[in-house]
Amino acid sequence: QINIVRSILAPSAVIRSFYIPYFCETCSKTTNIFISLTKNVKNNKLKELDKYVAFQYGNNPNAPTVYFITDPECPFCKRTEPIIEKLVKEGKLNVKVVLFPLPFHKNAFQKSVSIICDKKGWEGLVSGYISPKWNSEECQAVRNQVKKGMQLLESLGVSGTPTFINEKGLMRSGLPTDIEEFKNS
Repeated sequence: QINIVRSILAPSAVIRSFYIPYFCETCSKTTNIFISLTKNVKNNKLKELDKYVAFQYGNNPNAPTVYFITDPECPFCKRTEPIIEKLVKEGKLNVKVVLFPLPFHKNAFQKSVSIICDKKGWEGLVSGYISPKWNSEECQAVRNQVKKGMQLLESLGVSGTPTFINEKGLMRSGLPTDIEEFKNS
């Protein structure tokens, strides 16, 4: 939707934030999601964010690394995943995945816990992996970790997914179209 907004405005226009409506099919409610495209995250907060990285995808030391803040049930994130996968496989990008389950996605929290607890990584994210043991004692620490990560992300101003933060701390929400958007998040 950000790309749609960009196509309507003059090329010189700068989009800093906007609202998009979101209709939850499972609960039949409409919510407006605030999207901010240009925020900066301080270096000490990036180090704190590292504590909540679920997994890293890609390991090319010469490629940029971005934080990919995602919800396992977010339809816009699902549209982003093939772009990320292509860039990682080409060695052009590394991604630190931080799970941010949104409350209006029915199984997002359970999937987030399952992916981390069972160490399913990128494949688990893409496939929508969910484990029957997500609510077991074995995954209690992970449930707490996901909740604390959500609190940190909210304190940084993250309100929707997908959101990207580059190595310099520049935060950007929305669907990327090419590698330059990751470099310049």
